[in-house]
Amino acid sequence: GVTPVISESFKAGTKDFAALGQKIAAAEAGVVYLSGSYVEGGLIARALRAAGSGAQIVSGDSLLTEDYLNQAQDAAEGTLMSFTFDPRNFPTARPVVERMRAAEQNADGFTLYAYAAVQALAAAAEGTGTLESARLAEWLRAGNRFDTAVGPVAFDLKGDLKEPRVSWFRWIGGRYVEIDPQTLAPPILD
Repeated sequence: GVTPVISESFKAGTKDFAALGQKIAAAEAGVVYLSGSYVEGGLIARALRAAGSGAQIVSGDSLLTEDYLNQAQDAAEGTLMSFTFDPRNFPTARPVVERMRAAEQNADGFTLYAYAAVQALAAAAEGTGTLESARLAEWLRAGNRFDTAVGPVAFDLKGDLKEPRVSWFRWIGGRYVEIDPQTLAPPILD
């Protein structure tokens, strides 16, 4: 039941979004959904704020990276993003996170999910005794459950996660924080 006040697109690689920021501000948009990379997302966020827009910026996981913060700078503050739960908080991820930390690596964003993808490949190879891609895919799509750094995983016949988990994050004080979707605030920690 909501009618967008404006719908715009842009080409990847665009560097100047001042006109777009002015257009969105003039339309008095209350929420801006950004679909694209952190590079353009960061530049658009800065252009919005420079144009005086206080619109809530919402996006998917592409803005859940320090690269967005570096690009958007102060304009990143308050940006909302959907993504799977932060796996760094999972007990199953602790050993991997600690090894990465010891190697001065960051396990943010997709890192632990990529690690789990390799674990899925290894589980399928072990389960089938082969590296033949068709047999690996068949094994994965058969619903076999296996452990990964992001917890137990299983896929359906289409290859989608059987039990996907999604959360909301917000850029607050120079870092992204998982938030309570009901209040849009960080959870209160004991």
